[in-house]
Amino acid sequence: MKQVQPLIVILVVAPITLIAIGPLGMYVGTDISNLIFWIQDRVGWLTVVIMAILMPLFVMYGIHKVFYPVFINAMVSPGYETLVLVAMLASRPPI
Repeated sequence: MKQVQPLIVILVVAPITLIAIGPLGMYVGTDISNLIFWIQDRVGWLTVVIMAILMPLFVMYGIHKVFYPVFINAMVSPGYETLVLVAMLASRPPI
């Protein structure tokens, strides 16, 4: 039975992850991204502060990947990015 246990765990957890947790993560990530950009439209300087404070948490949980499309689009269209890179640089602990 011990040899089959990992297979049973994968057969139970994989559909739950693909059906429930994956889409839930997408919706949460989209909401976080929309909230950050809503704050940036209102008070731009505060957005960098909030992102710098939350960036270690975002990276720890992998939520920082939500900002990749926005980051790439900003690098293509105006040619520079002023939110994610600045927040990542500011959130870096001192050496």
